[in-house]
Amino acid sequence: MTNKEISKIFEIPLSTINDWQKENSNRYKLYQFLHATNVKDVRDIKSQQKSHRLFHILNRNIVQASIYSVEEVKKAFLNKNYSEATQREQVIYSKFFKECDEEDLATLHTLLNISIRNVKRIYESSPLRQFKGVREIWDRRFRIKLNKIHETSVNNVIPSALSLILKKRAVHV
Repeated sequence: MTNKEISKIFEIPLSTINDWQKENSNRYKLYQFLHATNVKDVRDIKSQQKSHRLFHILNRNIVQASIYSVEEVKKAFLNKNYSEATQREQVIYSKFFKECDEEDLATLHTLLNISIRNVKRIYESSPLRQFKGVREIWDRRFRIKLNKIHETSVNNVIPSALSLILKKRAVHV
């Protein structure tokens, strides 16, 4: 690459590159590397889409054949209600609300052009609100006030398998 190409691609002032060009410069080896590099290769690398944390989270611990695509995630968040979603889309919601944060919501909004209101509707209709950790984070983010009636019903929900175990222990004690 020429000095002008290096300057333009990496946004480095020409005066700095000229300083690097001197053999006694600390950056002389870097200059040699950049000068020997092909412009097309550098542009190809810079133009590649960066992997987003959101997709890393959604596709973590999944077999290669069943990785969630961008289109699939977008389609999932275009639903109006949790109950309308397929089982695969519900897994996307589960991973998103349990493991993602506000930055990932912003990525979802900007990258996939998903309405935050749509995500809020899905969240409000999902059973994931039963989990205290999920509820604390996302209720605050979406500014949802928890009714006292809803709060007691959510906190008193005990899975049926667990209630059977508790009943058996109570009998034996």
